[in-house]
Amino acid sequence: MDNDFEQVTAEFNTKAQRLFFLSYERFRYSTKGLDRKKDENVFQQQLGKYMYTLKLQLEGIASELLQKNKTLKDIDKFSRVLIDKINSYLSEFTQKSKAL
Repeated sequence: MDNDFEQVTAEFNTKAQRLFFLSYERFRYSTKGLDRKKDENVFQQQLGKYMYTLKLQLEGIASELLQKNKTLKDIDKFSRVLIDKINSYLSEFTQKSKAL
């Protein structure tokens, strides 16, 4: 793997992790007072809202990096890697929310 490719991937991960944890903490705070037995629908609405926002923000980071590094060798592969990483972050968000 090319060193530039690794550096840009690391840059995405750094920004995405920061965003992920900030979004998760906001979600956790917004659902803190909910009784999951009574308010599951509200919990799921909040989860959907935060997941959608996180997805848009992660896609924004990916788009910015793709635009900034469009001369990167094998840019299509990099784009696929970013899509996989975005899906991974969203999946992790869902898994963490189940623990609440």
